[in-house]
This record gives sequence, C-alpha cells and structure tokens, in this order.
Amino acid sequence: MSKIAPELQSLKKKVTELKLLPGNPRRGDIEVVRQSLERFGQRKPLTALPDGTVTAGNHTLQAAMLLGWTEVAVVTIDDDPATAKAWALADNRVSDMSTNDDEDLAAMLAELVAADSLDGTGYSESDHDDLLKLLELASEADFAPDGSSIVSQDMEEAVGVWEDSPVRMVVLSFQAEIYDEMLRLLINGRSKYGVESNTDLVQFLLEIHCDG
Repeated sequence: MSKIAPELQSLKKKVTELKLLPGNPRRGDIEVVRQSLERFGQRKPLTALPDGTVTAGNHTLQAAMLLGWTEVAVVTIDDDPATAKAWALADNRVSDMSTNDDEDLAAMLAELVAADSLDGTGYSESDHDDLLKLLELASEADFAPDGSSIVSQDMEEAVGVWEDSPVRMVVLSFQAEIYDEMLRLLINGRSKYGVESNTDLVQFLLEIHCDG
C-alpha cells in the first residue's frame, strides 16, 4: 500500500501510467531510496510529462514499485523535450553541488545514533564513526591558505608509533566546494577499475600515469 503524505494525495497517479526517462544518466542507490520510502513515505512529488515520462524522481518510482506501491504523487508539467531534459539534469546537478559541513553532520548523526533513528537516512553508525575519525585527523593538521595540508610537528612525532608497522598513511585534503565531487570520482573509479579501496585506486592510477 502506498504511503503518500496527506498533502500529496490529490497528486496521485498509478505507477502503470508512468515510465522512466529514456537515457537518464543518473545512477542512484534504489535500495537506499526504498528504505527511505518505507520509513518516511513519499513526502515530495515526482515530476512528469503529460505522457507519463518521469523527469525527476526516476529512482523514487523504481523504489516504490519494489515496495509494491500502485500509486505515487506526481506533478505533471508540459515541457518541451529540451526543457524536460534540462530540468532532469538540473534536479540532480543542484544536489551534486551541495556540500555538508562535516562537524554539523557529525553532530546530527550523533543525535540520531543516540535515538536509534538512522533507518532510512542512508547513513549507518559506521559512517558516523568514520566521520569522527576524519575530523580527529583534520584537527591534528595545519592547513595552508590554499587549503593544502601541512603536517604539524605533533603529527610528525606521532608517526613514530608507525615505525614498526608495514603500513603508512597519507591524508588528502580538498576544498569544501569540490569535496563531494572527489568522493564521487573515487567511488566511480573503484567501480571502473575493479579495485576495492581508495588506496588501491590511487596506487593503480599513479602506477599507470606516473611510473617512469
């Protein structure tokens, strides 16, 4: 049974009347969307052309179908083909260009972890733990005006505890406005080259492009 917010009930359409946008370049995590719908229901409408082609919310439609929903809320907009595709790209691109303040994100995640309320958010307790580790590392480093990392004397001394270990660590820092894009590239790179970690990916690319 569909879980559509009461305020969106007047916008309901049968999922059989809708179809995915052909050539949609967006690749989303449908399982995460499914979990969100399962917990929160549909709280914002899809957009579609009069013929039922979804221009925003394709993954929401797929997730709803996985849940067995027969209806979703949709706003129908009679765009020409170019405007429809431009809107589809804009809807995703605007989200891509947003960033999180890591400290504020960590604080909000901490509240939800304490309340056992992370279900459907796309985050896990391990994500929170990883973020705290990154913030701890960042707090131990100095940064030049251009945002590049300068290893502090304390950190250089701390490296001594690694002397007997075969593992060494390099911390990469990015300006906030490109941080999310770098994460996306790392994820895509791991998938493209079939490696399991960011470390493997960086090593692979350096060996290809910089060796010799």
